[in-house]
Amino acid sequence: MTDLKPGPVRVIKQGGEEDIFYISGGFIEVQPNMVKVLADTATRAKDIDAAAAQAAVKAAEKALHEKGADFDYGSASARLAEAAAQLRTIEQLRKKYGRG
Repeated sequence: MTDLKPGPVRVIKQGGEEDIFYISGGFIEVQPNMVKVLADTATRAKDIDAAAAQAAVKAAEKALHEKGADFDYGSASARLAEAAAQLRTIEQLRKKYGRG
């Protein structure tokens, strides 16, 4: 068992069918006849809103640059990492299938 960072996970089924998911992080367990991914959030890459993810990146970057009195660096950094991982997942889907 090992931990996973936010980002894309590619699932290939026995028949060769492939699907890409975005996960918010979690754990993976590999056994001889099974692989389990344990994640708080898993979204099919094709269901991610690219515009919303891009807006989240911009908002997080703005928060990191405009450090106010109630600034929470850890929270802003985590939001930026998650939104960037969603965009990477969308990009992987576009490269694979030519759409997004």
